[in-house]
Amino acid sequence: MKKSMWLIYLVSFMGVAGFTAAMPIMPYFVKAMGGTTLDNGLVLGLTALVAVFSGPIIGYYGDRIGRRPVLIASMFGFVAWYACFFFARNMTVVYIGAFIGGIFASGALAVATAYATDLAGPDKVGGLIANMQASQMVGALLPPLAAGFLAEINTNLPFGILGAIALIIGVLMIPFLDESLPASDMEKVKGQSLSPFSATAGSFRTIFGYFRTPIGPLLLIAFLIAFPTGFFQTALPLLTKANGLNSGQTGIIMSAGTFLVVLVNVFVVGWLIKKIGLWGNILLGMVSAGIIYAIFPICTSFWMFMVVNLFLSCLTASMRPAHITLVANNAVAGDQSVAQAAYNQWTAIGNIFGPPLSGYLFSIFGGGITFWVAAVLFLAGSSYAWFASKKSVFNKPAAAPSTPD
Repeated sequence: MKKSMWLIYLVSFMGVAGFTAAMPIMPYFVKAMGGTTLDNGLVLGLTALVAVFSGPIIGYYGDRIGRRPVLIASMFGFVAWYACFFFARNMTVVYIGAFIGGIFASGALAVATAYATDLAGPDKVGGLIANMQASQMVGALLPPLAAGFLAEINTNLPFGILGAIALIIGVLMIPFLDESLPASDMEKVKGQSLSPFSATAGSFRTIFGYFRTPIGPLLLIAFLIAFPTGFFQTALPLLTKANGLNSGQTGIIMSAGTFLVVLVNVFVVGWLIKKIGLWGNILLGMVSAGIIYAIFPICTSFWMFMVVNLFLSCLTASMRPAHITLVANNAVAGDQSVAQAAYNQWTAIGNIFGPPLSGYLFSIFGGGITFWVAAVLFLAGSSYAWFASKKSVFNKPAAAPSTPD
């Protein structure tokens, strides 16, 4: 069954590839579809917004009918998402594709994470999740570079290539992806309604119920990480441009950081988690981000931005794998997909509000204030994370949140 993890790594790759491939070419793609600058932001925002609500629902089904059927359906959902973008000739089809992408992307990653947890158990899941994070980082590194080149031929072409890849993976999953959810876990929830309304009610009742368990503080920490990270994603290109760097130099800076994160996830994270623990890695990442964000405004050259960003990537690379592992270890048996979907939900909320607020602050106050606000947010978040790590509840088994009968 562990051979199936290669398919799970591909799910992780595809879950982020659509977003990262779209970001550098979206202005050109939207313009070719007859859209405006406002449409450019709305398309990306719609996908993130839908993911907030759909992720827990997809996770709900993953815990009740099994990981395998949900993952296969999600992969073919990716095919529909990319196909809409590939065949689009107007913004209506683009918005339909963005809506479909939001439905499946967040939930698929949550169920894939639960799949890894099923196979490895709490003691070894950190290594598998680190590998999943590495596959996502590859999805963040290669597609933007390839999409920029392919878009020179046709702005729709990158999405056609992604759709073909997703179709191949989906077909391979049918014979080769095993079910990981134990039959005993599915038996516990046997008889619960599988209607969309019950799935919606069940998933959101479970998520809010998690605020009475260790998952609650972890969900808030997910938002406290994603919110200022959204500042960085928007403000860094603006700051490099203000200092005379071109888009190619900015792309090199960001790709180099992503590549370093991949290396750390593959070769260092497992060792680092053993040395300083899960909470230690979360705190290391949040404090380091707060300090380094405050340094970015004094950067004035390509190499200054490059060095500072590489330090940021190195010191924060283990933060997300450690956080996801902590969520997995404290999730209630039978609800791990929903717990991971809840984590993705609060991350998505941070991603919805961080970038536009960052752009607003940058337009009024410039890069210095924008990065310093993000730095303060990270340091304040790390203070909360430190207090949360001291709670004795994290040393006890998680209590089951309320779920519908």
